[in-house]
Amino acid sequence: GDRTPQQVFGGFIKALMGILGSIAIGMFVYGGFMIMGAGGNSEKIGQGTQIVIWGALGVVVIFASYTLVQFVLGVI
Repeated sequence: GDRTPQQVFGGFIKALMGILGSIAIGMFVYGGFMIMGAGGNSEKIGQGTQIVIWGALGVVVIFASYTLVQFVLGVI
């Protein structure tokens, strides 16, 4: 309709960021369950901790990229 290519691209990027955010939250939950169900197994605890850490870094990257896209689309 009346949407510009920038608006269409921006909507696509926002949807993609939402999906990636959901995946990152799923990683938090999976890592948490892994830690909780480790039963004292230090290998599983370490693995779960790594999943949670990488999930947190993923969230930081997602927010940074979202901010960068908003800035670039605002300039264009």
